[in-house]
Amino acid sequence: ILAILAWTQRKQNDFASARMNFKRAHELGCDECDTYWHWSEMESFNKEWKASAIAAELGLAKFSGDQGLLFRFLG
Repeated sequence: ILAILAWTQRKQNDFASARMNFKRAHELGCDECDTYWHWSEMESFNKEWKASAIAAELGLAKFSGDQGLLFRFLG
């Protein structure tokens, strides 16, 4: 639920709240790869390159075969 809330907040440009909820979703063991992609994408949209790479890296720890996350991590 937190990941969906974060995605909604991101769409409303409430980036601080979205960031907090993406992080909390991760801490609670979110098992949706898209969560990490959207989190990383939000950070890159805001030119937070390091935060974008960290979000992608957290996702890659769970979904090592995901090319989208790998692109975000290396890009």
